[in-house]
Amino acid sequence: MDTKEPHLFVPFKEVETWSLTAKKNYYENLRNICIKRKKHSTGSSKFVAFIAPLFRNFPIEIRGVENLIDANVLFLGNHSNSHDVFIIKEVFRKLKRKISPLVAYDGLNSLSRTFFFMSDGTFIDRADKKSIENGLIDFCSKILKGSDGFMFGESTWNLHPLLPMQKLKAGITLVSLITEKPIIPVIFEYVESAQICKKESSLYDKCIIQFGTPYYVTTDKNIFEQTYKLQIIMENMRRKLWDELGIRKASFENINKELYLNHLYLKKFKATGFKYNSELETQFLLNKENEYVINQNGEFVPGILQR
Repeated sequence: MDTKEPHLFVPFKEVETWSLTAKKNYYENLRNICIKRKKHSTGSSKFVAFIAPLFRNFPIEIRGVENLIDANVLFLGNHSNSHDVFIIKEVFRKLKRKISPLVAYDGLNSLSRTFFFMSDGTFIDRADKKSIENGLIDFCSKILKGSDGFMFGESTWNLHPLLPMQKLKAGITLVSLITEKPIIPVIFEYVESAQICKKESSLYDKCIIQFGTPYYVTTDKNIFEQTYKLQIIMENMRRKLWDELGIRKASFENINKELYLNHLYLKKFKATGFKYNSELETQFLLNKENEYVINQNGEFVPGILQR
């Protein structure tokens, strides 16, 4: 796509005012642009998948493999810490599936960018509309040419002490409409230590990767309603895991605040190759309430944990 062209993507709300025929023509036009886009693969995805286990100090458990289909799909995952992309490459290598994650590079340091470049990730700058357009076209092109795609629909980490998910963005549904591929939801449930930890490497007891059943989006249904349905599906998947694991998050009374703050600090500032910039990341959340801190009055309130 010529970067001098006007924006290809029309705002979702405007598209929803169109006739069904106009919508179908719009998505077909985008699909044809993606098909014509020359595919660029970067680095050695097998090498990245091979070294990925070195970045974790906990076992992984894969569930719901029976829900996967033989054709390539769009995977939608929740996002909660720096291990997610490493786990993605490792898990999909075990499953013998070729995966390309959509990655926002604006919050990454040089080490992280190098890793993602080697893992055949598709890069976007979340603050640049043209970068998002080009990235989505590249991403859809890879899917249409045989790769599985992987998106984090929340756009950044969910660090909320209670919420199973931050709000999903409709971009995930857009990609499915362009590629005509079903969405398979994936929950990454990191079972955190019940103890105060000194190192990020001691933070997790294990990670459960739970695959859901394929969800098929359609042009004749509202894009926001379909995105919301995916939200509910994933929230229910995660709450089901919480019930199984005995994790209680019904209210703030269930939260060990000292433990939460200790773990939050390690996630943000002590992970290898990553530093979470809350000020930057908050602007990409639909719900701005994410982290919690203890204020001067001893109250547990929304805020940004400082280093």
